[in-house]
Amino acid sequence: MKTAQLIILILLTYGTANPLLGQHFNTYSFDRPVPVKPVNSVEEEEAAPLISPKGDRIYFTRTANVVQFDKKVSIHEIWFSDFLEEGWTKAVKAFHPLNDNQNTAVIGFKNNGLYLFGDYSGGFKNKNGASETHIENGAYTKPQSLEIPDLKIKGGYYGLSMHSSEKILLVSKGDSGNEDLFVTLLTPEGQWSELINLGPTINSKGYEIAPFLSYDSIHLFFSRGNQTKDADIYVSKRLDDTWRNWTEPERLPEPINSNLFDAYFSISSDSTVLFSSDRMGSNDIYKSKLRVFKNLPEEVEISSIEPIALTEEEPIEQKLELTAITETTQHIPELQNKSSADGYAFFDFNKSTLTNTAKTKLNAILERLKSDPSLNIELVGHADYIDEEDFNQQLSEKRAASAAKYLTSNGIASHRITTSGFGELLPISNNESDIGRRLNRRVEIYFISQSQ
Repeated sequence: MKTAQLIILILLTYGTANPLLGQHFNTYSFDRPVPVKPVNSVEEEEAAPLISPKGDRIYFTRTANVVQFDKKVSIHEIWFSDFLEEGWTKAVKAFHPLNDNQNTAVIGFKNNGLYLFGDYSGGFKNKNGASETHIENGAYTKPQSLEIPDLKIKGGYYGLSMHSSEKILLVSKGDSGNEDLFVTLLTPEGQWSELINLGPTINSKGYEIAPFLSYDSIHLFFSRGNQTKDADIYVSKRLDDTWRNWTEPERLPEPINSNLFDAYFSISSDSTVLFSSDRMGSNDIYKSKLRVFKNLPEEVEISSIEPIALTEEEPIEQKLELTAITETTQHIPELQNKSSADGYAFFDFNKSTLTNTAKTKLNAILERLKSDPSLNIELVGHADYIDEEDFNQQLSEKRAASAAKYLTSNGIASHRITTSGFGELLPISNNESDIGRRLNRRVEIYFISQSQ
């Protein structure tokens, strides 16, 4: 059973011609996963879902039976679905050159382009490797191979996942049932490094596949299984820059994991989760949401937080001139990950106190909540990655609570407000830049109809 599933889910190659935690994940919860119906088919298997940085397209793979060298084989092809006002559209098979009668998948995103599984050069099919393509004159260019040492193994199984920085490529490779995880890094000279084994904490005597690295490049999600247990999804935190030292992997709680094959977990900046599972008898794509909700008590105490010494920064609102309460992230050029939030309140460094600009935005929220009693509100706090992870987790929760306290002190019943905090886990911009860190110090605002 396991072997059959691996053949379906791991992108098979041929040797012949031919992918927190100070705040543990068991303290979080997940929404009940639901199948993404427009994506899943009745006849075929779907796997490896990946949502675009703007959140408007899901790429995934679907199995197909084709003829290669006069022999019928099963391969994975690239399909996609777009998000419109009415929801996800019916899935469409990607055109040539993305699909080329061989195993392929979207493994990451680049500016105006994609990173792909497989080597498209030459006449042979199912060659090991990674490729990149971009849009030119309205169409994707012929994929060009990335020169990565040690990747062109002979036979076996392998999988790839390109990090959003485009500087980190995660690799799973090995014989069936014995795959391990590796990483290759892009050097300042533009060359990919030799593969680095992620070490014995990550790689077990069983198999590790389907790696996905969080935006902060610290949290690694992957699937682990063995001869007696189908794959489950795990998470581990990287402890240093050797890429070999990790926290003990933690199995994600139910309902993400089932008693069958679960893999290809990914999470976006608005905490949307996608993964593949055959829990219903056929491998399909499921959607969930990471939650750390806390119902707001009648009285919320906001303790003061002493900032660590850094250069004083002007409020982000002054620089970005973000004034509309219903602004979306598409209006912020520095943003690299889109969020579906209805509004934002930004905070000063290491502070949970509201700025005057944030109060102005919350005043607009107040008016809407008072005018429409059917609306509830969800406040989700976030932090940049300066300081310790536990500190940032608490800070994000205090920011959400601070916004909630302002609303309750101005007449909004506490039962209409839900708060949560994700610490530094879900940034929407690059923490390496000053402007990116300011964008990540935020509370996201979501309106929720009581009928939902």
